[in-house]
Amino acid sequence: MTCVIDICDVGHLNELYGEDCGDSILKQVAGELKKLESRVRPYRVYSDEFALLCDLEEGKIDLKEFLDYCNEIIGFLEDKAFKCNDFDIFLNFTAGIAEGEEEKEKLLLIQKTNKMLL
Repeated sequence: MTCVIDICDVGHLNELYGEDCGDSILKQVAGELKKLESRVRPYRVYSDEFALLCDLEEGKIDLKEFLDYCNEIIGFLEDKAFKCNDFDIFLNFTAGIAEGEEEKEKLLLIQKTNKMLL
């Protein structure tokens, strides 16, 4: 199971505060997602997109828990103030979720979910 999370309007953030600020925000988001590694494996997919990969077979989490957990993560990230040049920056996110049954499909899931965001 994969959830791809996209930060909305990063280009606008870069225009307002500069690319260094945008890069800092991306690192902060990545840091927050890295804290979740006990339940899901976070990956940076592309620029402002991150994937959360979950193995349902490993028994760490079931489908409903994963969906609820992804909603919690997005809510947490949207409520968090990210810091940039002494400003508090609040972000919006979109997400797409895909499910696959075979181990070899995991990377394809990230690509499939990524397309759902477009």
